[in-house]
Amino acid sequence: MTGTVGGILLLGRILFSVFFLSSGVAHVKRRHTMVEDAKASGFPVPLLVGWPAGLWLLAAVVSIAAGVWPEIGALMIAAFVILAGLLFHRYWKVDDPVQRQMQQMYFLRNITFLGSALSLFAIFMGTGESLRFVLIAPILNVHL
Repeated sequence: MTGTVGGILLLGRILFSVFFLSSGVAHVKRRHTMVEDAKASGFPVPLLVGWPAGLWLLAAVVSIAAGVWPEIGALMIAAFVILAGLLFHRYWKVDDPVQRQMQQMYFLRNITFLGSALSLFAIFMGTGESLRFVLIAPILNVHL
């Protein structure tokens, strides 16, 4: 991987991480509100939505942006958005049309993030040791 391509990918990693940094901080700072919202939406284990989810996201952000086993961070984001989409943003169960539309937008945003996280995972895994601008290179590197 050239330095230019590595630099562009580094910028993409950082920009991708901005949303999850903000979300992770919000989950920690507003943990009580997050848990109450999760209870109201029928989330199966509401206590996980507060600080545990926030710490999970912050760890994923460090992994991706700083390059500490970044493929693991990409999988962490993928797992988070799958669970958030299927268990929290269940627009198909919302009766109010305005709330339904908002939840559908959040669900589709999570689908977009899932695609991005899986794409990053594939890049990190496929690039392996030649990935530039990382602190700890990917440990999962499969060249298919």
